[in-house]
Amino acid sequence: MKHLLLVFAFFLSGCDLLGNDEDSFSKAGTILIANGGNFSDQNGYITSIDLSEGSVTHHADLGGFLQGVVSLNDTFFALVNTFSEGRVDVLNGDVLSLEQQFTPVLAPRYAAQSGGVLYVTNFVWEQPGFVTPITLATGEIGPSIQVGMTPEGIANVADKMIVANAGSLGSGSVLSVFLPGEIESRSIDIGCDGPRDLFVISDTELAVVCTGKTVYNDDWTQVLEQTMGEVVFFDARSESVTGRVSLDQQASSTNGTQTGFYSKDTKEVFITLSSSEEIVVVNTEAMNVSSVIQVPETDGLIGLSGIAYDAGRDQLIIGRFPTSSGGAFPDFTSAGTVQLLNRAGIVFDSFVAGASISSITLR
Repeated sequence: MKHLLLVFAFFLSGCDLLGNDEDSFSKAGTILIANGGNFSDQNGYITSIDLSEGSVTHHADLGGFLQGVVSLNDTFFALVNTFSEGRVDVLNGDVLSLEQQFTPVLAPRYAAQSGGVLYVTNFVWEQPGFVTPITLATGEIGPSIQVGMTPEGIANVADKMIVANAGSLGSGSVLSVFLPGEIESRSIDIGCDGPRDLFVISDTELAVVCTGKTVYNDDWTQVLEQTMGEVVFFDARSESVTGRVSLDQQASSTNGTQTGFYSKDTKEVFITLSSSEEIVVVNTEAMNVSSVIQVPETDGLIGLSGIAYDAGRDQLIIGRFPTSSGGAFPDFTSAGTVQLLNRAGIVFDSFVAGASISSITLR
C-alpha cells in the first residue's frame, strides 16, 4: 500500500499542487555546499554543483571548520571556526575566490547585513554570546553587542537586527533586538524552546524555527525532559508573536547546523527532522504544516544536514552523512552526499560532497 501511495504522489507531483507555476520561478544555477569538515582536522571547504552541466567542483581547503556559507546581496560569506580564532571570508560570487578576510571573529554562527555593516553572531562557551559588527568597506571590527546564550540566526527586518538565542540544547527562548549602530540589545521572550533559524517572510515579519529542548540528568545518562520543535511568527515592528505552528518532533540536523530553508517564491519553510529523516513543509501564509516528506532510506547514508529548495525546478536539495563503519551513526570524517528529490520524496540525482555537510546555499 505504501508503494502505491508513493507512485500516486509521484504522478501528483507533476500537477500544480501549490497553485503556483514553477515555470515562473527562477531556477538556481549552482548549489553551494558548506562542508564543515572534521573539526579536529580543520579541513572544511565548499563544494559547488553546476546544475546546468551536472559538474562538481571541490574548492580549496579553508583551514578550519566551515560553519556555513551566507549569501547576502550577491556576495558570499564563509563562516570559519578555528582552534585559535574564527574568521569571515568574503568570496567572489562567480569563482568563489577570496576577496577579503575578517579576523578575529570568535566562533561565527550566522550573519546578516545592514547597509555597509555585516553583523555576525558569535558563540561563547557557557557565557552569553555576542554579535560582531564589521564595516565591509574597511574591514574595521566594531564593539561587540552582547546578546543571549548560544546565539545562532540573525536577521535584518523592520530596520532592526534580530538574533535567535538557542541556548544550550535548546534551553533558550528569547530573541535579542537592537538597532543598527547600537551597542546594547534588548531581550524578548517568544515562548518557544531553542529559537535557532530566522527567515524574513515580509518587510516586518519573521518565521522563527525553534528546535525544542532536551534536558539530561547530571551524568548525561538519562533524558529528563524533551520538548518538540515549533515555528513562531514574529512581527518585528510591534515585537509581538502573531502565530505558531507546532511540530511533532524536534527540528534538527545531523551536524547541529542549518535546520531550515525559506523559499520566497512559494512562501514555505522547509525544516529538517534529522532523527526521523523527514522534511516538514510549513506554509507561512496559512501558518500550517502543508506536508511532511519522508526522505527514503539509502544504503550507507544517515541523517539530514543542510537543506535548500529550488522553486524553479520544484526540487529539494538535502545533505546526508555517510553511515559509520562502527554502527548506525554518522561518520563525521568521510565525504557526505547531496541528494536531489521531489515533493513525493523520490530521489532522482545525487552528488558526492565533503565531510560533515553544514549548510546548502543556492545561487
